[in-house]
Amino acid sequence: MLCYACSMESTTFIEHLADLGAWDRLSGLSGLEARQAAELVVAMIPESTSSPWSELLGPVYRWQSIAKVLGVGNRQSVDHARKTHRVLGIKTDDGHWAYPAFQVGRCPGGVRIVAGLAEVLELLVPETDGLSAAWWLATPNRKFDGRRPIDELASARHSVISAAREQADIWAGRARA
Repeated sequence: MLCYACSMESTTFIEHLADLGAWDRLSGLSGLEARQAAELVVAMIPESTSSPWSELLGPVYRWQSIAKVLGVGNRQSVDHARKTHRVLGIKTDDGHWAYPAFQVGRCPGGVRIVAGLAEVLELLVPETDGLSAAWWLATPNRKFDGRRPIDELASARHSVISAAREQADIWAGRARA
């Protein structure tokens, strides 16, 4: 049986929910609770985009989904998190905000914003826009042996922060490339 929301085998989907720590909480629900839980799960599936950036950045979340990751309930709280560099947002051509899925990682009991991202965003975003910061985070970097800075945050946090500081200085004209 296929799961319509994610186009994968339903047993795989259930295994994925179990990996996220959600299946135990969902399996005992019935009626309205189950519907609300299903809506929450579907909301957490990132959207695919068809822009030239989508190959590099991958899928993105809308504000409603990133709000669930942040544990907040409204757009104003998501806007505040973006403005205070707790989450990375990219303003689209039509004026909406998109939130790259690469900044969301698994943790015991669910998902959260990748640890250390706020420190990197505090350095990069004041010197550029969200799209350039996203590009820097998602592009393989020779300083990390060809791995992406976002993927190195967990294991090499100080190195990524140092590299972000260097990049911010370049963007601000305080250093040469």
